[in-house]
Amino acid sequence: PVLGTDVSRWQGTINFQQMADAGARYTFIKASDGLPVAGGGHWVDPEFAANWAKSGRAHWVDRNGHVYPLLRGAYHFYRNTVDPIAQAAHFLSVVPSGSRGELPLVVDLEDESTLDAAVLRRFVDHVRQIDGRKVIIYTGGWWVRQYLRGDTRWLASLPLWHTPRAEPVPAPWTSILIDQEPSTLRGREFGCSEDGLDLDYFAGKESDLLKFASLPVAGRGRPREQYRRTYWLVDDAVDIADYLKLAEQAWEKKRTRGFSYEDDGIGVLEKK
Repeated sequence: PVLGTDVSRWQGTINFQQMADAGARYTFIKASDGLPVAGGGHWVDPEFAANWAKSGRAHWVDRNGHVYPLLRGAYHFYRNTVDPIAQAAHFLSVVPSGSRGELPLVVDLEDESTLDAAVLRRFVDHVRQIDGRKVIIYTGGWWVRQYLRGDTRWLASLPLWHTPRAEPVPAPWTSILIDQEPSTLRGREFGCSEDGLDLDYFAGKESDLLKFASLPVAGRGRPREQYRRTYWLVDDAVDIADYLKLAEQAWEKKRTRGFSYEDDGIGVLEKK
């Protein structure tokens, strides 16, 4: 499985490049919560904006020397007694519309009260209608069995991010896409100022993760447009100095997650 993390304000200050250097290939970042706040609206993780911006500048290198971004996904803690459409609208307003991450958006189901699956579906359908991707469901078998009610068969078509690791797959799913090992004490190893950190394990290889994220695998295909972001491939011949020079220009444009030798409107790097 491919290693990743999930973070929130509880991890403190985070060095995402250290996280990628330690072996993480993706990270899920808490964006919002359905919990109403005084004066109207719903709760926002106070570190989300900073974490989202910093994680967008981190990268990792595969065994063949190809450079990829630290893949990002945002998640929302769902409150079972709060209007699902209001929560969906809040979540989508917090995550930047032009940069919602390489990984699909996530709904976190842990609120310990009964939830009708039909109500949850209203949230999921609204997010998917706006974002265009299947929503990832984060939950545990313990929660599904105790709190989820009604017809749940439709959930089987959505990717499952499951906790804790090594527990059985809960119905209606038949497989787990991402397994979580919660509350490890490896935070500082992965660039966090606090010790506590959840680690996640994607079922597959790095190439499978990239396909899931709709990123082109190095050596295949042409650059493609996905969710208002353009991705370029990195060839083996790019040395680190040239890569960083082109990357600096790209980050200033705030519109890239990779690079190629093509004239992409940012700059041209000649083949060596």
